[in-house]
Amino acid sequence: MSRNPGNHRFVLKASNPLLVLTAHVPLRVWFGLGLVSACVFPKKYALVLGLLCLGPPIYTTVKKFFKKDDNWLKVNKGRMTAKIEGDFVVFLIGARNNAPLPTQTFKETGDAMMAMQHELEDNPDLGCLGIENYVCTDAGRASVMSVQYWRSAEHLRAYAASSSNEHFRPWAKLMRYGKTHDDFGFWHETFLVRDGEYEAIHVNCPPFGLLDCRTVVVDKASGKSTTMSGRLGKGDGTVEQDWPEGFTKNDTLY
Repeated sequence: MSRNPGNHRFVLKASNPLLVLTAHVPLRVWFGLGLVSACVFPKKYALVLGLLCLGPPIYTTVKKFFKKDDNWLKVNKGRMTAKIEGDFVVFLIGARNNAPLPTQTFKETGDAMMAMQHELEDNPDLGCLGIENYVCTDAGRASVMSVQYWRSAEHLRAYAASSSNEHFRPWAKLMRYGKTHDDFGFWHETFLVRDGEYEAIHVNCPPFGLLDCRTVVVDKASGKSTTMSGRLGKGDGTVEQDWPEGFTKNDTLY
């Protein structure tokens, strides 16, 4: 059993133009551009163009793979669960680019979000316990989402409302921008989680999500914590309790 001080990673930097462009343009379009360039340009120029497009992400991936202290590569073998004392908040916040191509507002929002998250990471007293960031595509448009864990709704509201924090100015700018422009969307959802009314199971995963939050106690999922019902406090951890009908002990994946 270990108490996690919280080693927060910013999984994907939303303001990275190459990353946003890659997420925004479907894979078939990249293949099409490759075929067209191979037909139009001499082979050596087509090769150079391909290397310029593929070089940066390949370099970033290789660099992260060989980085010794990269927390993302440290897999916790086996079944792990987590407990956090008291109530907490799960806060989802995201942005969506509605224009055909990424806009300047989309990039500026990503930059502002990174500044906020670094501020929260450096100041634990603000109440943020952990953050995970994701970039995805939604109907061919680039979207970013941040999954955040907070000590309380009061901490979250206090940070959002304070004019001295990184959040205030970008928020005010977006509110004004959204009144007259529809090429950019943003959203958030807040979930109040009561003490003991949640569960978590991570199998052969690196520390992330709830298991990478400050003050969380991470432990092997055994005994009462073997099953979802047990982790929710609604069962004794008997494996058969949560198995589909017809399963036996020989069918377990764990």
